[in-house]
Amino acid sequence: MYVIIFSELFDDGASVPELTGRNILFAAWTTDALFFHSRWTVVGNRQIVESRVPFPSYLVVIDGEMVVERFDGDGHRPATSQDVGTLQYRTTVAPITLQNALLAFHGFRDWDSEYEILTAESAWTRVRSASSGSP
Repeated sequence: MYVIIFSELFDDGASVPELTGRNILFAAWTTDALFFHSRWTVVGNRQIVESRVPFPSYLVVIDGEMVVERFDGDGHRPATSQDVGTLQYRTTVAPITLQNALLAFHGFRDWDSEYEILTAESAWTRVRSASSGSP
């Protein structure tokens, strides 16, 4: 699943409407492991404002050729040298890594440079880069 994590921390009683206008800190593909084991709680579901969420494109190798694939997997174009320097392969991070990154952002643990690629700012950079030659 692709998740976004807001920068603010909330009490257990935060409602979904309070969350929808908040700043997005992280955006990444992950698994449902911490939901499945009840370590993360679903607060609710709301329609997202897609223009607020970074949906980056990714590098993919097809028939030995490096191409750029849109976020939704539909549409490819040859990768440029700029794409290769900016985009990444589609990867999944462990949910605990996202949790640790959030804790580090708020000073509860040390920041690790591996968290940089998880930031919404980083994802937006890959969105802008990929749109320059829209697949």
